[in-house]
Amino acid sequence: DTTKSHWLETCKETVKCPDCGVLHKRGLEAQHQEKCKAKVRCDGCKAFFLKDMYDEHAKTCQGLTSCCPGCNKRFSKDMLIRHVRDLCDSARICRACEQPVANSSWQQHVETCSSFVSCEYCAVRVEKKRMESHFICCPAVQQVSRRINLQAGHWDGNPDLLAKYIVSEVKKQPQTEQAKAL
Repeated sequence: DTTKSHWLETCKETVKCPDCGVLHKRGLEAQHQEKCKAKVRCDGCKAFFLKDMYDEHAKTCQGLTSCCPGCNKRFSKDMLIRHVRDLCDSARICRACEQPVANSSWQQHVETCSSFVSCEYCAVRVEKKRMESHFICCPAVQQVSRRINLQAGHWDGNPDLLAKYIVSEVKKQPQTEQAKAL
């Protein structure tokens, strides 16, 4: 306790942070401010604010341009993705278009997102980049593959070859045959 008293009362090399009360060496205020437990740095304008003052600042900060669709807090664009991915329980990142989406709007997003397409055989919405692998588990394609008596030799255990083979066989059938298969 006498050491603390010395630091506060007589040592000219030490200052006390007015926000958190931590003692630090004079001249290192800027470094302390970066680590101060009582403050938050705004990602938009880079200024420091007391935690209880930050929310008010964030409502008007010009540097915070993106709003979380789940909790409506504002962030810089790069911090928004991190917030939604790691912290917000009310939103998620769409794997297909990499945009943040509120959980309450997820189904609508999947139906309208240009990075999703409808499977032409079962009508399920699938990410464009995953369509080929969807064919392997697509119930309509599986039904067609059973109808054409798919042999294991056609695909040698390679799912991509299997998907391509099934699709090519389905497309060979007349449209009426495809409809019957579905």
